[in-house]
Amino acid sequence: MKAGFIAVVGRPNVGKSTLINKLVSEKVAIVSDKAGTTRDNIKGILNFKDNQYIFIDTPGIHKPQHLLGEYMTNIAVNILKDVDIILFLIDASKPIGTGDMFVMDRINENAKKKPKILLVNKVDLISDEQKEEKLKEIEEKLGNFDKIIFASGMYSFGISQLLEALDPYLEEGVKYYPDDMYTDMSTYRIITEIVREKILLKTRDEIPHSVAVEIINVERKEGKKINLI
Repeated sequence: MKAGFIAVVGRPNVGKSTLINKLVSEKVAIVSDKAGTTRDNIKGILNFKDNQYIFIDTPGIHKPQHLLGEYMTNIAVNILKDVDIILFLIDASKPIGTGDMFVMDRINENAKKKPKILLVNKVDLISDEQKEEKLKEIEEKLGNFDKIIFASGMYSFGISQLLEALDPYLEEGVKYYPDDMYTDMSTYRIITEIVREKILLKTRDEIPHSVAVEIINVERKEGKKINLI
C-alpha cells in the first residue's frame, strides 16, 4: 500500500473540481462557471490498485481584489507546503497567461523542491498540432515539470496516465483513510455546498459569488435516501 496527498492547483475555472469528481467517481466538489466557486480545500480520496490518492481541490489562485479572494488564495497557497505532490492544471484551449504564471510563482515560492506534475486539461478542445505548440509554450513560460499529462477531466481522458505519473511519489506503507471513504466532508457540509452550487447555477448578477449557506437542521425520513446530485 502506498498513499500520498496531492494538491490540485491552478487559476480559477481550469477544471480542478470537475477532475476530482471524475477521479473519485463521486460529487465531492461543486462546479459552476463562476470564479470563486471553490472556497476551501476539499479532499477527494481514490483507492486504486493498492494505492490511496488523496486529492485536495483548492480555490483558484489569483491576485485577490477583495478580502474573500485573499482568503481563498491564501487557503490554496498554504496547502502547498503540506502535501507530497503538486498537480498544476492549465487550460489547453487558452494561451498561458499572467494568471497561470502567477500560480507557477506561488508554487516555486512554497513548494520548489516537491514533485510537480503539469496537467494540461480540456485537451479535447485542441488538435494534435496544437499540443506540440502548447508544449513549447509551457517550456517558455512555465519551465520544467517532472511530468506533463494531456487530459480531459470532463471526459476522463488521461486519468490512467495521471495515476501512473503520481505513483512513484507516493509514500510506502501508509494508509490514511478507510477503503470506502471518498471524502472527509460531513453530510452537512456536502449539503451546504450542493445548495450553494444550485444558487450559483440558477442566478447571475443579482446574487454575488460570495453567497453563503447555513444548514440549520436536516430531517431524515425513514426508508428515504438523501440524494445529493
